[in-house]
Amino acid sequence: MNAESIRDRGLGAFIGLAVGDAVGTTLEFERRDARPLLTDMVGGGPFKLKPGQWTDDTSMALALAESLAFTSSESSTPGNRSLMRLAPVALRFWNDRPALDRAASEQSRTTHAAEEAVDACRAFAGMLAVAPRSFGQAAGLFGFLEEAFFQQVFLPGQGLRPFFL
Repeated sequence: MNAESIRDRGLGAFIGLAVGDAVGTTLEFERRDARPLLTDMVGGGPFKLKPGQWTDDTSMALALAESLAFTSSESSTPGNRSLMRLAPVALRFWNDRPALDRAASEQSRTTHAAEEAVDACRAFAGMLAVAPRSFGQAAGLFGFLEEAFFQQVFLPGQGLRPFFL
């Protein structure tokens, strides 16, 4: 199979995903056979979408595809794109440091696998995770940063990479 054929099949898979999602949203969360057979793209459903609109399922698949497309070209670079999308990880795992470190590392590696990028995400995730519960308790901004950095980011026995010092 040649590259053009593979590309066409991949594009067809994405079109099929979006069309199926746009048709299926009408019946989303319904019990099977609870409504008449659906033979057209009519919209509606629990999200009250217009005909042809897709749900978050297609949006997330497209975002994942875009992210994976950058993996091969940028994975060894220490850019900041993985930091820009880090907040949801910190909010989800704020109270579980090992899970926070794993998730921050994994999400960075999606596009930026360089050690500097991965470590920066781990460090910043630690700071983001303590912000909601520490702000106001620390003595001003510097106290907050000191607490966030030294108590949450610096891991006893593991230390930090030299560029953080």
